[in-house]
Amino acid sequence: MLSCKRESIPGLSDFGNGVPENVQLLTYAGGSITFTWSRIEEAASYTVQLLSAPDSDTPIEQYTTVSGDAYTFTGLNEITGYYIRVRANFNTPENPVRGDWVYVMDGQQRGRIMPKYGFVAPDFEEPEPPPAVELQLYPNFPEGWEDETMSHLAAYDVNGVDEFPSGKWQSSRIYRNGGSTIARHPDGKYGMLTQNNQNSVMGMNFDLPYGASKLSFYVGPATKNDNNMGDFTVEYSVDSGNSWTELARYTLSDGIPWNRDFDDPSNYKEYELDIKVPVRFRFVQHSEGVGANSRWTIDEIAVYY
Repeated sequence: MLSCKRESIPGLSDFGNGVPENVQLLTYAGGSITFTWSRIEEAASYTVQLLSAPDSDTPIEQYTTVSGDAYTFTGLNEITGYYIRVRANFNTPENPVRGDWVYVMDGQQRGRIMPKYGFVAPDFEEPEPPPAVELQLYPNFPEGWEDETMSHLAAYDVNGVDEFPSGKWQSSRIYRNGGSTIARHPDGKYGMLTQNNQNSVMGMNFDLPYGASKLSFYVGPATKNDNNMGDFTVEYSVDSGNSWTELARYTLSDGIPWNRDFDDPSNYKEYELDIKVPVRFRFVQHSEGVGANSRWTIDEIAVYY
Protein backbone atom coordinates (compact mmCIF):
# COMPACT_ATOMS: atom_id res chain seq x y z
CA MET A 1 0.00 0.00 0.00
CA LEU A 2 3.02 2.31 0.47
CA SER A 3 4.15 3.98 -2.72
CA CYS A 4 6.34 6.89 -1.76
CA LYS A 5 10.12 7.12 -1.91
CA ARG A 6 11.70 7.21 1.53
CA GLU A 7 14.09 10.02 2.41
CA SER A 8 16.20 10.43 5.51
CA ILE A 9 14.35 12.88 7.75
CA PRO A 10 16.09 13.81 11.02
CA GLY A 11 14.03 12.79 14.00
CA LEU A 12 11.57 10.63 12.03
CA SER A 13 13.18 7.39 13.20
CA ASP A 14 11.72 8.04 16.62
CA PHE A 15 8.28 7.28 15.15
CA GLY A 16 8.94 4.02 13.32
CA ASN A 17 8.62 4.38 9.57
CA GLY A 18 6.53 7.53 10.02
CA VAL A 19 3.89 6.70 7.42
CA PRO A 20 0.19 5.82 7.81
CA GLU A 21 -0.70 2.25 6.87
CA ASN A 22 -3.85 0.74 5.39
CA VAL A 23 -4.51 3.80 3.24
CA GLN A 24 -7.51 2.83 1.17
CA LEU A 25 -10.59 4.05 -0.66
CA LEU A 26 -13.73 3.73 1.44
CA THR A 27 -16.70 5.19 -0.49
CA TYR A 28 -17.40 7.21 -3.63
CA ALA A 29 -20.70 8.70 -4.80
CA GLY A 30 -22.47 11.95 -5.54
CA GLY A 31 -19.35 13.98 -6.22
CA SER A 32 -17.46 12.86 -3.12
CA ILE A 33 -14.61 10.49 -2.24
CA THR A 34 -13.89 9.16 1.25
CA PHE A 35 -10.66 7.39 2.17
CA THR A 36 -9.20 6.05 5.42
CA TRP A 37 -5.86 5.16 7.03
CA SER A 38 -4.58 3.65 10.26
CA ARG A 39 -3.60 6.21 12.86
CA ILE A 40 -0.08 6.55 14.19
CA GLU A 41 -0.09 7.07 17.95
CA GLU A 42 2.69 9.68 17.92
CA ALA A 43 1.36 11.70 14.97
CA ALA A 44 0.37 15.27 15.81
CA SER A 45 -1.72 15.67 12.64
CA TYR A 46 -2.26 14.41 9.11
CA THR A 47 -2.23 16.30 5.84
CA VAL A 48 -4.40 15.06 2.97
CA GLN A 49 -4.20 16.17 -0.64
CA LEU A 50 -6.36 15.80 -3.72
CA LEU A 51 -4.34 15.72 -6.95
CA SER A 52 -5.11 15.85 -10.66
CA ALA A 53 -2.18 13.62 -11.67
CA PRO A 54 -0.28 10.80 -9.93
CA ASP A 55 3.00 12.74 -9.89
CA SER A 56 1.63 16.21 -9.21
CA ASP A 57 2.99 18.29 -6.35
CA THR A 58 0.34 20.99 -6.75
CA PRO A 59 -2.80 19.85 -4.95
CA ILE A 60 -6.31 20.73 -6.06
CA GLU A 61 -7.24 20.69 -2.39
CA GLN A 62 -5.28 20.24 0.84
CA TYR A 63 -6.42 19.83 4.41
CA THR A 64 -4.66 19.16 7.73
CA THR A 65 -6.60 17.27 10.36
CA VAL A 66 -5.34 17.21 13.95
CA SER A 67 -6.89 13.89 14.86
CA GLY A 68 -8.61 11.46 12.57
CA ASP A 69 -8.27 8.44 10.34
CA ALA A 70 -10.58 9.36 7.44
CA TYR A 71 -11.36 12.28 5.19
CA THR A 72 -14.00 13.09 2.56
CA PHE A 73 -13.40 15.33 -0.43
CA THR A 74 -16.68 16.83 -1.63
CA GLY A 75 -17.96 18.96 -4.49
CA LEU A 76 -16.04 16.94 -7.07
CA ASN A 77 -16.82 16.36 -10.73
CA GLU A 78 -18.29 12.86 -11.00
CA ILE A 79 -16.37 11.94 -14.15
CA THR A 80 -13.00 13.55 -13.37
CA GLY A 81 -10.14 11.31 -12.25
CA TYR A 82 -8.44 12.24 -8.96
CA TYR A 83 -5.48 10.96 -6.93
CA ILE A 84 -5.31 11.10 -3.13
CA ARG A 85 -2.43 11.00 -0.67
CA VAL A 86 -1.87 11.47 3.06
CA ARG A 87 1.13 12.06 5.32
CA ALA A 88 1.66 12.14 9.06
CA ASN A 89 3.13 15.18 10.84
CA PHE A 90 5.12 14.88 14.08
CA ASN A 91 6.36 17.27 16.72
CA THR A 92 9.93 16.85 17.95
CA PRO A 93 11.90 18.89 20.50
CA GLU A 94 13.97 20.39 17.68
CA ASN A 95 11.35 21.08 14.97
CA PRO A 96 8.22 19.67 13.35
CA VAL A 97 8.82 16.60 11.19
CA ARG A 98 6.76 15.58 8.19
CA GLY A 99 6.46 11.98 7.10
CA ASP A 100 6.39 10.68 3.55
CA TRP A 101 3.29 10.79 1.35
CA VAL A 102 1.27 7.61 1.06
CA TYR A 103 -1.12 7.28 -1.85
CA VAL A 104 -4.44 5.50 -2.17
CA MET A 105 -3.38 2.59 -4.35
CA ASP A 106 -5.15 0.55 -7.00
CA GLY A 107 -3.14 -2.63 -6.98
CA GLN A 108 0.46 -1.71 -7.70
CA GLN A 109 -0.24 1.77 -9.08
CA ARG A 110 -1.47 5.02 -7.63
CA GLY A 111 -5.24 4.85 -7.82
CA ARG A 112 -7.14 7.06 -10.23
CA ILE A 113 -10.57 7.61 -8.67
CA MET A 114 -13.74 8.96 -10.30
CA PRO A 115 -16.58 9.75 -7.87
CA LYS A 116 -19.02 8.07 -10.27
CA TYR A 117 -17.06 4.85 -10.82
CA GLY A 118 -14.40 4.46 -8.12
CA PHE A 119 -11.04 3.16 -9.37
CA VAL A 120 -10.58 3.57 -13.13
CA ALA A 121 -7.72 2.94 -15.54
CA PRO A 122 -5.33 5.85 -16.21
CA ASP A 123 -6.76 6.33 -19.70
CA PHE A 124 -10.42 5.72 -18.82
CA GLU A 125 -12.99 8.20 -20.14
CA GLU A 126 -16.72 7.90 -19.64
CA PRO A 127 -18.27 6.56 -22.85
CA GLU A 128 -20.53 8.79 -24.86
CA PRO A 129 -24.21 8.01 -24.28
CA PRO A 130 -25.82 6.13 -27.14
CA PRO A 131 -27.61 8.34 -29.65
CA ALA A 132 -31.24 8.92 -28.94
CA VAL A 133 -33.45 6.53 -30.84
CA GLU A 134 -36.19 8.22 -32.79
CA LEU A 135 -39.54 6.89 -31.66
CA GLN A 136 -41.71 5.18 -34.26
CA LEU A 137 -45.47 5.66 -34.26
CA TYR A 138 -47.36 2.43 -34.76
CA PRO A 139 -49.15 2.22 -38.13
CA ASN A 140 -52.68 3.69 -38.22
CA PHE A 141 -52.13 5.64 -34.99
CA PRO A 142 -53.16 8.03 -33.54
CA GLU A 143 -56.51 6.33 -33.25
CA GLY A 144 -59.15 9.05 -33.43
CA TRP A 145 -62.20 6.88 -34.21
CA GLU A 146 -62.71 8.70 -37.51
CA ASP A 147 -63.39 5.79 -39.90
CA GLU A 148 -66.63 6.76 -41.68
CA THR A 149 -66.99 3.50 -43.62
CA MET A 150 -68.54 1.62 -40.70
CA SER A 151 -71.03 2.50 -38.00
CA HIS A 152 -68.96 1.97 -34.90
CA LEU A 153 -70.63 2.01 -31.50
CA ALA A 154 -73.74 3.86 -32.55
CA ALA A 155 -75.13 3.12 -29.09
CA TYR A 156 -73.75 1.97 -25.77
CA ASP A 157 -72.75 -1.67 -26.24
CA VAL A 158 -72.61 -3.91 -23.20
CA ASN A 159 -69.68 -5.87 -24.63
CA GLY A 160 -68.66 -5.68 -28.26
CA VAL A 161 -65.68 -5.71 -30.59
CA ASP A 162 -65.35 -3.08 -33.32
CA GLU A 163 -62.64 -2.72 -35.91
CA PHE A 164 -60.96 0.65 -36.35
CA PRO A 165 -57.93 1.57 -38.50
CA SER A 166 -55.54 0.73 -35.64
CA GLY A 167 -57.12 -2.68 -34.96
CA LYS A 168 -60.01 -4.32 -33.14
CA TRP A 169 -61.10 -2.65 -29.92
CA GLN A 170 -63.29 -4.26 -27.28
CA SER A 171 -65.76 -1.95 -25.59
CA SER A 172 -68.25 -2.03 -22.78
CA ARG A 173 -70.62 0.87 -22.11
CA ILE A 174 -68.85 3.03 -24.70
CA TYR A 175 -70.42 5.25 -27.36
CA ARG A 176 -68.72 6.95 -30.32
CA ASN A 177 -70.15 10.45 -30.40
CA GLY A 178 -69.70 13.43 -32.67
CA GLY A 179 -72.32 15.69 -31.14
CA SER A 180 -71.75 19.41 -30.97
CA THR A 181 -71.48 19.48 -27.17
CA ILE A 182 -69.21 16.44 -26.72
CA ALA A 183 -65.54 17.13 -26.05
CA ARG A 184 -62.99 15.71 -28.48
CA HIS A 185 -59.65 16.50 -30.04
CA PRO A 186 -60.14 19.08 -32.84
CA ASP A 187 -58.50 16.78 -35.41
CA GLY A 188 -61.69 15.03 -36.45
CA LYS A 189 -65.37 14.63 -35.70
CA TYR A 190 -65.59 11.89 -33.10
CA GLY A 191 -64.58 11.03 -29.56
CA MET A 192 -65.31 7.97 -27.42
CA LEU A 193 -67.84 8.63 -24.68
CA THR A 194 -68.35 6.59 -21.48
CA GLN A 195 -71.79 5.88 -20.04
CA ASN A 196 -73.33 7.60 -17.02
CA ASN A 197 -73.39 5.61 -13.80
CA GLN A 198 -71.57 2.64 -15.39
CA ASN A 199 -68.18 1.05 -15.40
CA SER A 200 -67.03 1.60 -19.00
CA VAL A 201 -64.05 0.10 -20.85
CA MET A 202 -62.42 0.82 -24.20
CA GLY A 203 -59.48 -1.51 -24.79
CA MET A 204 -57.30 -2.96 -27.50
CA ASN A 205 -58.27 -6.46 -28.55
CA PHE A 206 -54.81 -6.88 -30.07
CA ASP A 207 -51.18 -6.67 -28.98
CA LEU A 208 -48.69 -4.08 -30.19
CA PRO A 209 -45.81 -6.40 -31.12
CA TYR A 210 -42.79 -4.19 -30.38
CA GLY A 211 -43.75 -2.98 -26.91
CA ALA A 212 -44.18 0.72 -26.16
CA SER A 213 -41.84 3.67 -25.58
CA LYS A 214 -44.51 6.36 -25.34
CA LEU A 215 -48.27 6.65 -24.99
CA SER A 216 -50.28 9.83 -25.51
CA PHE A 217 -53.99 10.69 -25.67
CA TYR A 218 -56.60 13.33 -24.86
CA VAL A 219 -59.02 12.87 -21.97
CA GLY A 220 -61.51 14.92 -20.00
CA PRO A 221 -65.14 15.37 -18.99
CA ALA A 222 -67.45 14.59 -21.90
CA THR A 223 -69.52 17.75 -21.46
CA LYS A 224 -69.44 20.81 -19.23
CA ASN A 225 -72.29 19.26 -17.23
CA ASP A 226 -70.26 16.16 -16.34
CA ASN A 227 -69.20 17.08 -12.83
CA ASN A 228 -69.96 13.94 -10.82
CA MET A 229 -67.45 11.57 -12.33
CA GLY A 230 -65.78 8.46 -10.98
CA ASP A 231 -62.13 7.70 -11.49
CA PHE A 232 -60.70 7.11 -14.96
CA THR A 233 -57.71 4.78 -15.32
CA VAL A 234 -55.24 3.93 -18.05
CA GLU A 235 -53.98 0.35 -17.88
CA TYR A 236 -51.71 -1.96 -19.85
CA SER A 237 -51.31 -5.71 -20.21
CA VAL A 238 -48.28 -7.73 -21.29
CA ASP A 239 -50.09 -11.09 -21.23
CA SER A 240 -52.72 -10.49 -23.93
CA GLY A 241 -55.29 -9.05 -21.53
CA ASN A 242 -55.21 -11.75 -18.83
CA SER A 243 -54.01 -9.23 -16.25
CA TRP A 244 -53.72 -5.44 -16.20
CA THR A 245 -51.37 -2.92 -14.61
CA GLU A 246 -52.52 0.61 -13.82
CA LEU A 247 -50.45 3.29 -15.52
CA ALA A 248 -52.42 6.41 -14.53
CA ARG A 249 -55.56 7.42 -12.66
CA TYR A 250 -57.54 10.65 -13.00
CA THR A 251 -60.31 12.27 -10.99
CA LEU A 252 -62.07 15.59 -11.34
CA SER A 253 -59.91 16.87 -8.48
CA ASP A 254 -56.89 16.57 -10.80
CA GLY A 255 -58.09 19.72 -12.55
CA ILE A 256 -58.77 18.17 -15.97
CA PRO A 257 -61.07 20.76 -17.56
CA TRP A 258 -63.96 20.44 -19.97
CA ASN A 259 -63.15 21.99 -23.33
CA ARG A 260 -65.17 21.47 -26.46
CA ASP A 261 -62.00 21.00 -28.51
CA PHE A 262 -59.64 19.71 -25.81
CA ASP A 263 -57.60 22.88 -26.29
CA ASP A 264 -56.28 22.99 -22.71
CA PRO A 265 -52.86 21.34 -22.10
CA SER A 266 -54.42 19.56 -19.12
CA ASN A 267 -56.45 17.42 -21.53
CA TYR A 268 -53.32 16.06 -23.22
CA LYS A 269 -51.54 13.21 -21.42
CA GLU A 270 -48.20 11.70 -22.37
CA TYR A 271 -46.19 8.90 -20.74
CA GLU A 272 -42.65 7.74 -21.44
CA LEU A 273 -42.52 3.95 -21.23
CA ASP A 274 -39.98 1.15 -21.38
CA ILE A 275 -42.05 -1.86 -22.33
CA LYS A 276 -40.04 -4.27 -24.48
CA VAL A 277 -42.61 -7.04 -24.94
CA PRO A 278 -45.96 -7.12 -26.77
CA VAL A 279 -48.44 -4.89 -24.98
CA ARG A 280 -52.01 -3.62 -25.19
CA PHE A 281 -53.78 -0.70 -23.49
CA ARG A 282 -57.26 -0.03 -22.17
CA PHE A 283 -59.10 2.99 -20.77
CA VAL A 284 -61.54 2.42 -17.91
CA GLN A 285 -64.20 4.56 -16.27
CA HIS A 286 -65.02 3.56 -12.67
CA SER A 287 -68.45 5.14 -12.22
CA GLU A 288 -70.89 2.44 -11.20
CA GLY A 289 -73.14 3.90 -8.53
CA VAL A 290 -71.87 7.45 -9.06
CA GLY A 291 -75.04 8.67 -10.76
CA ALA A 292 -75.70 11.13 -13.55
CA ASN A 293 -73.18 13.52 -15.12
CA SER A 294 -70.35 11.02 -14.80
CA ARG A 295 -69.04 10.66 -18.36
CA TRP A 296 -65.48 10.85 -19.63
CA THR A 297 -64.29 11.02 -23.22
CA ILE A 298 -61.06 9.71 -24.76
CA ASP A 299 -59.56 10.62 -28.14
CA GLU A 300 -56.43 10.56 -30.34
CA ILE A 301 -54.63 7.63 -28.75
CA ALA A 302 -51.03 7.38 -30.01
CA VAL A 303 -48.55 4.59 -29.21
CA TYR A 304 -44.84 4.68 -30.12
CA TYR A 305 -42.18 1.97 -30.04
